[in-house]
Formats: sequence, structure tokens, C-alpha cells
Amino acid sequence: KKLWFRTLTKYPGLKEEVAFVNFEKDPDYLRNLGITKPCIFIRPEAVQATYIKKDTSVERLIDEILAKGKYDVLFIPRYDEQRKHFKEKYNEKIFIPDNVLDGANVAANAVLVMSAGGTMNREAAVLGTPVISIFQESKLYVDRFLMNNGYMSFLDDPTYADIEKHILERKPYPRSDQGFKF
Repeated sequence: KKLWFRTLTKYPGLKEEVAFVNFEKDPDYLRNLGITKPCIFIRPEAVQATYIKKDTSVERLIDEILAKGKYDVLFIPRYDEQRKHFKEKYNEKIFIPDNVLDGANVAANAVLVMSAGGTMNREAAVLGTPVISIFQESKLYVDRFLMNNGYMSFLDDPTYADIEKHILERKPYPRSDQGFKF
């Protein structure tokens, strides 16, 4: 048998680092979407998934963020019903895209990512953005590693004060791929 690879190399980091080895942040990305204030990127739980036992509502927190007026909110809904509900409730007070966005540029340009999405959280952490995971179920080893080392936090009911703290106490992830050639 002929193998498609010649050598196996052990990489001393996370797979999300490899995905962004050639990534170049577009500092105008969010402004080009019409987002003018520092942006908090929110992605809620996949409440329709069978493995989700508890719905973490982010509406109270979005209300609090909007009341303070310091941040814009970019919200990525999971389902059409969720999109409709949030668009009706917030009537353009938050940004809910109608098209697919460049997730890396959103995460890299946000001041905070708050998500129940595992890969999305890990990507944001690797890109150096503060992350609050709101994923309620058991955590993967890689997520526990990021949490134990201060690159990501888990809060099941974050507050505005938690948001401010995480933005101010940012701890950039030390990427292994800096200078790593593929």
C-alpha cells in the first residue's frame, strides 16, 4: 500500500492554531458590516439539540448590554425561530446577519466572544479574543485546558460585570504556530 503521507509530525498546540496559521485580521471587517462600537459576539445554545438539557437565555444579558450603550452586539442565531424572535424583539438594536460571515474576522475583531459553540470558542481564544463559554454540558479536555489556563472562562449565567471583567483582564493565548512553517 502506498501511503499519502511521508511523516507524521506531532504539533505542540491546538488544531485551531493550524487553521489560522496564515490568517490575517481585517481591522475594518466589523465596521464594514455597520458595527461602530466595540463588539460583543454572542452565539446561544443549540437548545433543539438532544444533548442540551438547559436553555441558557442570553436575552437578559443582551438587554443589559444595550442599556449600558457601550457595546454593539453581533448575534448569530441557531434556528429560524430564534432569528425571528430576536429580530422582532430587538428591531435592529443588535446586528443579526442575513448572510454567512467570516467567523475568524468576527472573532478576531470582537472585544468578547460569548458562545455555546465549542470550536468557535476555541478559535476565538487562539485568535486572542476573551471568551466566555456558556455551553452547559460536559466540557471537552481541550476546553478544560483553556479554562484552567485562563484563556477561556465558563459562566452559566454571565452578567454585564463579568463581561467588563473579561474584556479588561484579557489573557492572550500563546500560539505555538508563531514562526511555525507548514
